[in-house]
Amino acid sequence: MTAALAVVCGILVLVASGPLRTIELHVTGVVVSWVVGQTGLANGPHIVYFHTAHLIHVHGVATRTVGLEITASCSGIFLIVPFFFLGGVMAFIPRVRLPRLFLGTALGAASVFLLNQLRLLIIAVSTWRWGISTGFDWSHILAGGVVTTIGVLIGLFLFFRFALAGRRWAPAPLSS
Repeated sequence: MTAALAVVCGILVLVASGPLRTIELHVTGVVVSWVVGQTGLANGPHIVYFHTAHLIHVHGVATRTVGLEITASCSGIFLIVPFFFLGGVMAFIPRVRLPRLFLGTALGAASVFLLNQLRLLIIAVSTWRWGISTGFDWSHILAGGVVTTIGVLIGLFLFFRFALAGRRWAPAPLSS
């Protein structure tokens, strides 16, 4: 039952990825506005949502207005789903405590989401500061890849650290 619930949660995240990406975009816009030193979204990067695109308009020092599209591949949503599926599989392991598994899943998913926000922030601020060819290209390729990799590794560490905490994993005694 718990395994099915975890898998259903993962599927629901996939199905609701559009609205979840919109929420993710708004969080990114607020964070970028705050970091850039603006007092509100009206003066900072503007968030525009179209049915087919999620954009942050960045009014930069080195650029004119630039729209950064948050595509499905930019979103942290698809990096979170495997934590639910992994939690569903681990729910079948008798030695795993379900409350710890839920905590590990939540912490793993949250850390990936937060570090993806950091990645989007680096990309937006770099584009704002240094323009498309320097700021966007370098931050998207280098910083984005590094932050995403670190985010997934931290998420997996937290997942396993909390999901498997408090249990001894000694081999079962051999029956004679």
